[in-house]
Amino acid sequence: MKPLLIGVGSLLLLIGAMDGALSLVGLGDPVLLQEDRDSGYVLKPNQNHYRFLVRTRINSHSMRSDQFSGQKQIGTYRIMFVGDSITYGTTRVDQSHIFTEILHRELPSIVHTPVEVLNASANAWGIPNEYGYVRSRGTFGSDAVVLVLNDGDFSQTKSTITDVGTQLYFTKPACALCELAGHYTQSHKQDKGTTNERDLAQEASNLRDLNALQELVHANHAAFLIMFVPFRKNVPNSSARVIQPELLTWAESNKVPVIDSTQKLGSLTISQASIDGGTHLSPTGNISVARAFESFAEHGLAEKN
Repeated sequence: MKPLLIGVGSLLLLIGAMDGALSLVGLGDPVLLQEDRDSGYVLKPNQNHYRFLVRTRINSHSMRSDQFSGQKQIGTYRIMFVGDSITYGTTRVDQSHIFTEILHRELPSIVHTPVEVLNASANAWGIPNEYGYVRSRGTFGSDAVVLVLNDGDFSQTKSTITDVGTQLYFTKPACALCELAGHYTQSHKQDKGTTNERDLAQEASNLRDLNALQELVHANHAAFLIMFVPFRKNVPNSSARVIQPELLTWAESNKVPVIDSTQKLGSLTISQASIDGGTHLSPTGNISVARAFESFAEHGLAEKN
């Protein structure tokens, strides 16, 4: 009996040591989401994580950006980026290396005025999710709202908790080993925004949401822009144009500036630009996207409508 108790005790100590070691690298403490009526789900407000050597901070408005005051200071230019995991940057890229934070640091010296950059985004969001976020929360006094789209977004439906429930967390795991066993050993659904399957009915619905989003942004006295960030795996060369013609036609007819980062990303190899074979941006890919926006900003940021 005594050897058995010793064996069980040793096993429990080993499990505890393993759990503690995994906790040190961040397992058991993932970034959390919460259900949201308008946008399906959002990042849970007020989070601060250091996980796998990557820092992620979420402010009180469910944004991966610094906290900001409700009353914008006179003379400050505020830009609100709205997007999916491309804009969010994934939890594999440190917050300081995502393109919105690069712009936060570098834009003031380019436009010669203080700049605040807001990052309203979440994994797997589509245009309906993004419109829902802005419709329910407004533009926070922004001078410009930039909708960040990739080549899978135009046909994407609204993502729900069911769609992302196998990939992301809404409650903290009971332990680090629990996350390892429960999350990394099960199959995950594919993000609907990473496919290029055409859905004409959904595209028409998304265009209606774009119309409504533009009207809402203009009603809040802000400029509306689109930034196109393609999946690097779908860019054959730096001179290619992979943005959907229908999206370009809509933007041209509605006088919406389109900042296309395809050329910048196309100048990098897939391994240079991405962290996962051509979908999500690496730190170097984030720099290229920031440079594309900065090239636009050098000629003057969009005036309010």
